[in-house]
Parts: sequence; C-alpha cells; structure tokens
Amino acid sequence: MTSKYLYLATLFFCLLVNTTNAQKTKLIEGKWKFKDVADKEKLDSMTLKQANVIFRNTEMDFAADGKYLYNSLKGTWKFNKEENKVIVTMNNPLRPDDKSISEWEIKGLTNKELKLNMGKAVIILNRPPQQITTTAPPKQPINKNVEVVEVDKKAKQLFDMYTQQDAIHRPKIKTLLKYLEGSMKMDGQGNFNRSAWPYYSSQIKDTHCKGLFENIKSYQNELASLGLTRGQNELYDSLTTYLSAANSFVTSCSVWADNISQIDTDNETILSMLEILERNSNKMVKEDNWILVFISQYKQRNHL
Repeated sequence: MTSKYLYLATLFFCLLVNTTNAQKTKLIEGKWKFKDVADKEKLDSMTLKQANVIFRNTEMDFAADGKYLYNSLKGTWKFNKEENKVIVTMNNPLRPDDKSISEWEIKGLTNKELKLNMGKAVIILNRPPQQITTTAPPKQPINKNVEVVEVDKKAKQLFDMYTQQDAIHRPKIKTLLKYLEGSMKMDGQGNFNRSAWPYYSSQIKDTHCKGLFENIKSYQNELASLGLTRGQNELYDSLTTYLSAANSFVTSCSVWADNISQIDTDNETILSMLEILERNSNKMVKEDNWILVFISQYKQRNHL
C-alpha cells in the first residue's frame, strides 16, 4: 500500500511539474516589446546607455510552433525548464547554415511582463497594445471650430506631392531601420554579433543609405520646384525641417556602416556612434510625428 501511495505521489508531482512548465511556456508565447532596463542602479553608466540604445526598439515574437522573430530576424525558440531559460537559435545572414544560439534566463514572467537576462543587463518587455498599428497614425478628431482661412493656392499641389513622396520615402526608412537593428543584434552574453557586421555594413551603406540619399534629394528638389520659401506654408516648412533631419540620420547610418565594416572596431567608437544614431533618430522621429499630427489639420484648413 505504501509503495502504491508513493507511486501516486510521484505521478502527481510529475504531472504538477509538467503542468507548471506548460503554463510557463504558454505565458512566454506571443509578442513582446521593450519597456525598460531593470536594476539600473546595479549597472555602470556605459552599460546602461548601451542597453537602452540597443534594446529600445526590440520586439520579440515567440510563436507557439517554435518560430521566433527578433524584429525582422527569424529563428526558433524553446523553453529550458531545468535552467528556467529561453533558448533562441538564429540564422547568420552571412552563412545560412551557421546558427547562433543565445540563452536568456527568465528573471520574471507574468501575462503582461517578461524580464530576460541578456548578459550584461536584464531587460523588461511588455505586451504591445493590440489596438496600436505601425502603418498609420491614429485619426485626429475633427475640430469643428477651426476658423476657415483663405485657401493656399499651392496647398493641394503640396499635399499631393507629400502623399506621393511619403509613399516612397517611408518604406525606405523602415527598411533601413530593420537592417540597422539587425546590425545591433547581441548574443546571450550581451556582446555584438560582430561576424555579421560586414554583411550589414554593405547592405546599410551601399544599398539603403545610397537609395535614401537619392530619395531625399529628389524629395527636396520637388519641394524647391514649388517656388515656396520658409514662412509661406507650414507644411512646406515642416517637410523641409524633416528632410534635413532625415538626411542627418541617414548620414549617421552610413558612418555606422563604415565603423562596423571591420569586426574589431573598439567598443568606445561603437558606443559613441550609438549615441549619435540615437540623437539623430530621435530628431527625425520628432519631426515626422509632428507632420503626422499636423497633416489632418492642414487638410481641414485647406478643404482637401
């Protein structure tokens, strides 16, 4: 009888452990987005700054079938219950048959929050809101009290040009960002995947930066062809400021590509470049966000 109870107790324990592990795996599944760096007081200033820059745009997707996405990079994942780690296997863009494996210890897990030890820092990820999309800004409420002013004679021409150019320019920026993020991928110890740098360096500079420089120049030439000057049209002013910021950002991306063309570039140089990229990226995004908010008001004001 005793052995029977022991058998049942052991069986129950195994079932309990398996159920708990299955529940934890289920909690990991789905999409996560970077929120913050944990335990900041335990990190030196350089590590904290590096972690914020590298992981700030991080998005992870742990699919139920074992597929994994790190932003646009593909791989596979599994949960190691013995060590409480997520194990991710990624392809090397330079050599598809060469796999890189990262192991991230889970420091915290709920339905809404995931903490992963990335090596040098623990990052906090949250579930992204379902209603937020990246394809278009939220619609702005129509203000019925906006005063009707004299219609700008070139308002429609400028708006049409903006619509056409934005449809070309925005995807190019998004593609550059994907390759930029790919070049900043880190291994399980928090180090850059330097073996992939020559590939990303070539793609970023020779393909995407080159294409964007040409695109921005064409965009600026079209603006100039309207014969406007600053102060005559607010959309014109905003687009001029944005394109200047975009050009600075693409320039910093090109310099970043030069620096990672050699896999032995020192960390101080890399950190300095990350700070420049962050500053120029923030400026470009700020100007772009202003246009996205302003454009609905511009349309209403000019009856477009």
